[in-house]
Amino acid sequence: MTTYLTNRVTIRAGSNERITLTLKADQVAVNLTGYTEAKVFVKNLDSSTVTIYSSLDSSPIVSFDADRTTGKIHIDPTTTTFTNDDDYLVGYVTVEAANGKVYAYEEDEEFGIVVRPRWTSTTSSSTSTTSSTTT
Repeated sequence: MTTYLTNRVTIRAGSNERITLTLKADQVAVNLTGYTEAKVFVKNLDSSTVTIYSSLDSSPIVSFDADRTTGKIHIDPTTTTFTNDDDYLVGYVTVEAANGKVYAYEEDEEFGIVVRPRWTSTTSSSTSTTSSTTT
């Protein structure tokens, strides 16, 4: 799943599918060689809580692409990163250079993550009728 920061991506709650973001300046992929940390700031529109994921976390879900010249960073969510409590998230990315300077992408807008609900099934005893409910 690849998106540019001017777009949005849709993911199912509970999915651990990789999300790839391409950081661009003037429509050109940013060369991330020499950058030491990437952070993804995510906010649920229904709350004021901001979650920050860093490539330096002890179990990071954010990482630089192996080829840093592509401008890509990856978000590898766990099955509990995006839940049914989420609906529409907005976010942005910062990268820190070796000299300590921090750059934000994109500066003029956020990217969106639409989290679709994950359904679970319940089965009645003898008829094996399945109904869907959101948890």
